[in-house]
Amino acid sequence: EFLPDCIDYWREFNRYRFNLKQLLPLLPANGSLLDLGAGNGVMSLALQVAGAQVTVADNWRPYSRENTDQEKPSMHHMGDHDQILDRYRRHNIRTIETDLLEGSLPIDDETFDMVIIMAVIEHFPGSPRKILEEAKRVLKPGGILVIEVPNIAALRKRLKHLISRTIH
Repeated sequence: EFLPDCIDYWREFNRYRFNLKQLLPLLPANGSLLDLGAGNGVMSLALQVAGAQVTVADNWRPYSRENTDQEKPSMHHMGDHDQILDRYRRHNIRTIETDLLEGSLPIDDETFDMVIIMAVIEHFPGSPRKILEEAKRVLKPGGILVIEVPNIAALRKRLKHLISRTIH
């Protein structure tokens, strides 16, 4: 019910399923999880439905209605700023609207059992050191930090490059 019918979701379905299969056994029952750079929230929503207590942190301003579909159409395939935040609220997911590039999170120390950063740090223009230090700070002792970065050498990306389409 919480996932829109869009091609990007279905194209990434196996990645989402693989990640859930890997993450859920690592998370304590009713464990607390912070998704840094949650974007449209597919993973966050699925983890919440699976029983995690999810908090998401991101800068959703680029998804605002002022940024028209002509500027960046791929950003609007799962809703605009208000629709995304409303989707989180309907599923009792706490949202923290913050700029991850600033590196300071408005979160108490040792709050979460798990912090996930999925397909985010490759977008940082410089070192992700600040956000990684913040992730460590908000993790409980023994907590788990999960980082996922896309495979730039994936066949789909190589084919795009061959036909002169950007892979970034």
